[in-house]
Amino acid sequence: MAFAYDVGLSINLKGVERVIGAHEREQLRHDRKGQAQIQYRPLPLRVQRSSRQVRLSDMFITSESIGITVFDFGAVSVTYTIEFEATL
Repeated sequence: MAFAYDVGLSINLKGVERVIGAHEREQLRHDRKGQAQIQYRPLPLRVQRSSRQVRLSDMFITSESIGITVFDFGAVSVTYTIEFEATL
């Protein structure tokens, strides 16, 4: 499950790095052929943080960590992981 937020006109990534400490810069993976043409410069800031679990239903609960990706153009993406077992 992912959420994207427009938080401003721009974000100073170096300032965010100073505030949050541990982080990584990563090239985003592209799932589709056309998306490979998108090149982010500077690379977005990727952070993993612990989080409380969120119960979505009787069957689904989020993991105890979230992924946060911060883009210099003013966007922040928050990703939750939900584990489940299923057969095809």
